[in-house]
Amino acid sequence: MIPKQELIVVLLEEPDLAYIDETSQAFNLVALVNKSTFNVQSVFKLNKAELANCMIFMGDQQEFVRNYLFVGTAYLKLDEQVPS
Repeated sequence: MIPKQELIVVLLEEPDLAYIDETSQAFNLVALVNKSTFNVQSVFKLNKAELANCMIFMGDQQEFVRNYLFVGTAYLKLDEQVPS
């Protein structure tokens, strides 16, 4: 049996909108972190200027089967007030 893990989702964004600078190598991350130990379980790199804007966590009906984290993203354009 796989032990149950309590994870938190951490969004890591470059400060000062560095990811929209054409010369910058900046990127944003979504990390899954163990709630009690703060060990990073997984890291997902988003594309340049891609921002996470909504998330939902869904699990199977049975314990210890599979859990899913869905992350909705949008790309930020310089001339937009809200990402499209």
